[in-house]
Amino acid sequence: MVDLLSSRGYYVFLVCYLDPEFDYNSLDNVNYINLSLYRLKTQRFYYGLLHLIQFTLGNLSKNIQGLLQLEKYSVKLREIIDEISPDLVHGFFLTNRGFLVARSGFSPSISTAMGSDILIDSKSSPILSWIVKYSLSRSDLVTCTSNSVKRSITRMGIPSEKTVSIPYGVDLNRFPTDSSTASFDNRKMKSFEPPTLVMTRNFYPVYGVEYFLRSLPQVVKEFPKLKVFLLGDGPLRERLFRLSSELKIRDNIHFAGHVNETKLGEYLSSADIYISTSLSDGSSVSLLEAMASGLPAIVTDVDSNREWIKDGVNGYIIPKRESSILSARIIQLIEDPRLRETMGSKNKDITRQRGDMKKNLQILESYYFRLVNSSGRHKVLP
Repeated sequence: MVDLLSSRGYYVFLVCYLDPEFDYNSLDNVNYINLSLYRLKTQRFYYGLLHLIQFTLGNLSKNIQGLLQLEKYSVKLREIIDEISPDLVHGFFLTNRGFLVARSGFSPSISTAMGSDILIDSKSSPILSWIVKYSLSRSDLVTCTSNSVKRSITRMGIPSEKTVSIPYGVDLNRFPTDSSTASFDNRKMKSFEPPTLVMTRNFYPVYGVEYFLRSLPQVVKEFPKLKVFLLGDGPLRERLFRLSSELKIRDNIHFAGHVNETKLGEYLSSADIYISTSLSDGSSVSLLEAMASGLPAIVTDVDSNREWIKDGVNGYIIPKRESSILSARIIQLIEDPRLRETMGSKNKDITRQRGDMKKNLQILESYYFRLVNSSGRHKVLP
């Protein structure tokens, strides 16, 4: 998103932790500040006191330690904000960067709830619940990625007029449906006989990947040459690898790991059906990427999924953890190519209408203008 903002003429500072898997040099005209490596010029005593508490009381709970670490980062962020004097600060993920923005005390500010921070983290411990509520209450505006998340925020006591649902969306230019430009990996994928299933979720418990694997033996029984591509990684990788062997479907599955955006588009455009067995989701970018590629989707019954998928119209919605039902739906779609095509075409139309990142960014921009103009810091013409 920051690169799109920069391309629209904004002077953007990206303040975050170092992610070793992300190429920050790919961001043109974006000023990147690594919060982990930033060296304070002031407030060193308070920062040092926090560090001392962390060091001497190492037996504190993980959540307390995490809160102390966030407070240390907030000290750095306050100094950075004083240095660059921005017109607006926008923090993503309420239990992390959104909290840092709230602790900075800067106004105008926006915090974005990504989904799991509201749906999972806020219910997992009193400390995380307090962090989420603090982040929400101190923001001038809260954005979220789905209406279901907005309803959850409202139930936490935040006025509905302070919260706006804006799907993150996808860059439609990065997910072409023309397979004629396929690279080697794409051609290798097409060399397998259809049908081909694809899942683009990481290997964490919340994504329920094991329920997908458990659905496959029945499908393989009907279609022995079935190929499944798992694009993702995570702490459950070895467990899922072993499970695929135990279920005798190992030869049907390719664990592709993380792939870059170009390869992701190629894999999706070459697949027949997209699967997600997630147990919780905000507005799933993975789902929108698949829809933009013209794939029918089989997804679990999560409120946010129902905002995109209408059962039997552009995909199927199945109960959580119900592998046998998933098997039946996969087989049904494999056996009906015309239905797959119809559903996939509808999904492309839906993402053009509601899931285009560039269009949704313009909606977010309008809120930027309102907040900055109302703050009196710097007048911006809409």
